[in-house]
Amino acid sequence: VNSGVNIDNNESEISPYIGATYGITEDINLYASYSDIYQPQEQYDYEGYFLDPTKGINFEAGVKTQWLDDNLLATFAVFSAEQDNFATFAGINADGNYYYKGTSIKSKGYEFEVVGRLSDNLNAVFGYTGIAIEDGEGEDTNEWIPKNVINFSLDYTFPQMAELTFGLGGKWQSKIENKTYAVKQDSYILVNAFARWHITEQLNVQANINNITDEKYINSLYNIGYYGAPVNGTISLSYSF
Repeated sequence: VNSGVNIDNNESEISPYIGATYGITEDINLYASYSDIYQPQEQYDYEGYFLDPTKGINFEAGVKTQWLDDNLLATFAVFSAEQDNFATFAGINADGNYYYKGTSIKSKGYEFEVVGRLSDNLNAVFGYTGIAIEDGEGEDTNEWIPKNVINFSLDYTFPQMAELTFGLGGKWQSKIENKTYAVKQDSYILVNAFARWHITEQLNVQANINNITDEKYINSLYNIGYYGAPVNGTISLSYSF
C-alpha cells in the first residue's frame, strides 16, 4: 500500500467501437472490429500520483466457421493494439515505495478456437493464443505474460450409462521471464480431471482431481509470485429444486 498517494485525476472520455460482419456462406462468416482503449490505472509515479489513464486503439479481424451440422464452431482471429502511457515498473522512490512510468507499447497476436460436439457423446474445447508485446523501441516487454497458451477440455458420456460423465482438461503455457525481478519459469502443463454422476434429475455428485501430474509452477511472475497448488481433489454434491 502506498501511504503517500496523491489523487489528481478528473477526466472523462468517450471510447468509440465499431464492428462489421460478412457472411460468405451459411457456415462461414468474416468479422472485423475497431475500438479505442481508455483504461484508468492504479499505479503511481515517483511523486506518488496516479498515472494518467492509458489510451490507444485496438483492431481485430477473423473468420468463424461451423462444421458437423453446426455442432462444431471454429474461430480464427488476428489482433493488434497500440497503447500510450502504459504503466511500467521504474524503481523504488525515496519513501521506499514502488513507482511506475508510462511507456508506449504495441501488441499483436492471433488466436484459434474449436468448440462443440464431436459426437453424440463427446464434447471438446481447444484454444490457442499467441501474443507479442513490444515497447516504443521495439524491445520485448512481455515479461510476465506467456507468449503462447493452449487451453483444452474433453468430456465424454458413456452411451450405456448416460448418467455418468467423465472429463479431462487443462492448460499449457510457454516459458516466461521477468527480467525486472530476475525470475524465470519454464513452460508447463496443468491437467485436471472430473467424474460426474447424475443420480437423479435434481441430484448430482462430482469428483475433481486438479493438477493430476503434480506439476510444480509459479502462478504469476508479476511483482511477487506464489507456487500453485499441488495435486488435490474435491467431491461435491448438488441438488436443484
